[in-house]
Amino acid sequence: MPYADPKANAAYMKEYTATRYKTDPEFREKCAERQRRWKYKIEPEEYNALLMSSCGACYICGEVPERPLHLDHDHATGKIRGLLCQPCNHALGLMKDDKERLQKAIDYLGI
Repeated sequence: MPYADPKANAAYMKEYTATRYKTDPEFREKCAERQRRWKYKIEPEEYNALLMSSCGACYICGEVPERPLHLDHDHATGKIRGLLCQPCNHALGLMKDDKERLQKAIDYLGI
């Protein structure tokens, strides 16, 4: 422990983790695996199978992003639907996963 004071140690660890996250791809992937396991109850093998089935592309737009794909899930059931790029994932979230709202947006774009 670098500091005896718990608050100082927490601040140090936060900065150390943030720096390591930015500079160490293996550490970044381990953090992502830990978060997927905790938040979505998905093991690395299951995530990798989803990634392979999509060929690394977003399920909606088909683009292969530079950043990692997001696990899209149904907020009501927690069921994983697939992998999405950040813009597509955010778009669904902003539309509140509402099919009618999405259809209205599609209709609007057709005007």
